[in-house]
Amino acid sequence: MAIITLNNRSINRSDTASADQVWTATSATATDFQAGGALIKLQSQTASGNGYIDFTSGIDSTYKEYLFKFNNIHGEDDGTNFRLQFSTDGGSNFNVTNNFLMLQAYNTAADGGSSIGGETSDDGGGTTYVNISRNSGNENDESVNGEIKITNPSGTTFFKHFVAMMPNYNTANGSNLQIIAGYASTTSAINAVRFLFSTGDIDSGIITLYGVKT
Repeated sequence: MAIITLNNRSINRSDTASADQVWTATSATATDFQAGGALIKLQSQTASGNGYIDFTSGIDSTYKEYLFKFNNIHGEDDGTNFRLQFSTDGGSNFNVTNNFLMLQAYNTAADGGSSIGGETSDDGGGTTYVNISRNSGNENDESVNGEIKITNPSGTTFFKHFVAMMPNYNTANGSNLQIIAGYASTTSAINAVRFLFSTGDIDSGIITLYGVKT
């Protein structure tokens, strides 16, 4: 019988594979498998009436993946979109060319209407800001949450891919879920990210940046 042992560093097997293989986990932990690896907290910013929030440090060649988590991002204006844009010069300019698409599912609070499908009005390209959440409400119980992962932003060979999953309580008193996928169309290293609403300030909320240790 083949014995395959799984640990944090390698997979060892005593002989060739067979139908009655036995797997044993010796020292794996839950964080070893989260988002492809352990999450290393790099920095956190709390909004308080900010026009935008910039992350201009901590995004470098240390990790191959970076993860932003959004906790109760509350906007000043009703029916506004939460956005991002990248920088290759440390935040002096946020004008990277992006290509992206959005899928959306929603249901009203009263279960009066629901839909799932492509949101073509939020697909796009060019140097415009990328909508990662749309139609956010500004009442006290309405906010944006979720996360976005950026792959190998410091690389200088490939474009920089990103994917986001963003639930919110929207301006129509319902639940929204947006899934966004795209890429920054540059082989230059990305080293800064800006977040903002399409109109109005970020009244409150926390954005946390993690490196993904693979």
